[in-house]
Amino acid sequence: MSGVGKPLLLGAGALALFAILFTAGSALGVWPLLPPGAFLGWDLSVGLAGGLLLLASLGRRDPALRIEKPEPDARNSRF
Repeated sequence: MSGVGKPLLLGAGALALFAILFTAGSALGVWPLLPPGAFLGWDLSVGLAGGLLLLASLGRRDPALRIEKPEPDARNSRF
């Protein structure tokens, strides 16, 4: 497994375990129900900010992956 694969698999497994436990707790009534408007739109604002940060990090170019154009060779030049 590659160097990225193991942490990715571990993170996905932890997220799946959390989702299963949270869903089971919600079905059993363990978590208290919040009144409507309890977050006052904070969840949307934080989600938007997180999405924009993710988009910016994915759109950032890594200089190590840049492909250099070959310099023109005098022998292959038309001039």
